[in-house]
Amino acid sequence: MDGKQTSGSVVREELHCELAVAEVIPAILFHAAQESASADQCNQFPSFVGLHMTEWIEVGAAAPKFTLSANDGTKVRLADLKGKPVVLYFYPKDDTPGCTKEACAFRDRMVEFEALGACVFGVSPDGVDSHQTFSEKFDLNFPLLADTNHVVAIKYGAWRERNRYGRKFMGIQRSTFIIDVRGKIARMWKAVQVDGHDDKVLDALRNLADN
Repeated sequence: MDGKQTSGSVVREELHCELAVAEVIPAILFHAAQESASADQCNQFPSFVGLHMTEWIEVGAAAPKFTLSANDGTKVRLADLKGKPVVLYFYPKDDTPGCTKEACAFRDRMVEFEALGACVFGVSPDGVDSHQTFSEKFDLNFPLLADTNHVVAIKYGAWRERNRYGRKFMGIQRSTFIIDVRGKIARMWKAVQVDGHDDKVLDALRNLADN
């Protein structure tokens, strides 16, 4: 009887160790690959990387590089935008009420953004086709970038644990980053309230232009 109990205990312990290793290895592999791969390459990784959550990028830090596909099929590379202020905003999902309101607010102020020399990009986990449908439906006048495996959101800290009605899950936290002409994070908003957010972003860009 003791032998059977011991044997069962060993099996359970081995199973526990296997499960623990199965959880840890993907994160280790992700960190290792992230050091040597571009964001475009990382977007080809399996979906397990979406489970990873990092700290928010800090103001003053170099903006993490990325290459992502836009809704029009072009590739957008952050490196190509150096010398211009960039507004990079993360949103949860195309064609949902809050995300539509936010996108339309940026759309309606685009002349002001352009007058300040700023480029605006929306980023979500939706694919290019979804982005294009969303863009056409609301006549959006700025690119939407497809971060389908959340790699760029993870780098910026926008891929967070969420809690809705007691159910925890991973998802995009609505957030906005201004990247200055040197490629540094100049301003950030971690938990965006859509109403009036466009005003705050424009005011921050004006302050940057004055300094």
